[in-house]
Amino acid sequence: MPGGMLREVIAIRFLTLEQTGNRYTGGLENQAFSSFLHVCLQYADTFSLSKTIPDGYEDVPGALEIQLQPYRLGTIHPKKWYGYPTITQNTVQMIYSCCPASMELLDYCYRDIYLRQRNKLSHPTMDTIGTKPKWRGKPEDLCFWKQKRLILGTVTHETICTTGLIEDGFAEELLKLASWKVTDIPMHSIPDISYEISCEMLK
Repeated sequence: MPGGMLREVIAIRFLTLEQTGNRYTGGLENQAFSSFLHVCLQYADTFSLSKTIPDGYEDVPGALEIQLQPYRLGTIHPKKWYGYPTITQNTVQMIYSCCPASMELLDYCYRDIYLRQRNKLSHPTMDTIGTKPKWRGKPEDLCFWKQKRLILGTVTHETICTTGLIEDGFAEELLKLASWKVTDIPMHSIPDISYEISCEMLK
């Protein structure tokens, strides 16, 4: 396929991760989650993690954020997001490059699509200097993107995971890894979610 040409996108297939018995991940855990991250390398160019910072607190990066810093493209403060029609809290979305090194970090730290811990990284000591109390938020809501278009979104605390319009090959790989419901209706306003990163946002 010539460089720069997009793969074909299917128009009527959306996937929703289904709970199977007591497995709320639909099977997208452990080795299947590792395989999922590898597949995402082929079809996504960025991923995002969310974090909420309470009013009056100073944000302190956690260990994973520090490890992911070389792959961070920017931070945005959206008014709506996947699974959140409106955002009233101080929630930020951290955008990262989807590359082998960043996927390895996710695979090391988490054991399923809803970010249950696999291995714990050591947090640096949190200082108490300053006028505001410190807050070290927990990353949530792993989402994958292609050319700023959301192709797969999750809401961690609601155990929700659905896809947007995705390439046929991506859909076939996902169906091999977990239990999905196939529909022709997008869920949680996924086609309406996008992001823009300006030069001012890069850090």
